[in-house]
Amino acid sequence: VSAKKTSPSTVKRAVGSRWDIQLGAFSSKENANKRAQKLIKAGFSNVVFQTNNSTGVIRVVIKDIDASDLFKLETKLIQSGFNEYTIKERKK
Repeated sequence: VSAKKTSPSTVKRAVGSRWDIQLGAFSSKENANKRAQKLIKAGFSNVVFQTNNSTGVIRVVIKDIDASDLFKLETKLIQSGFNEYTIKERKK
């Protein structure tokens, strides 16, 4: 569940764990691309599309973030106006 954030999460994450931040899910490639371009223009990297082949939904994700970088990245997202996102631990 995504919710508007006003400050980064303070949940402790295991050292060495890797995370993804999903910043939207779209049925339109055009809308997904617009969100990705906004993120890139704001200085974010590792922005990728993840497509669910059965539903066609396209997720815009900043992928493979080290736990030690997560707080800083969340802060930058919020300061850049991206305050709706979901954080998920990467599958091992």
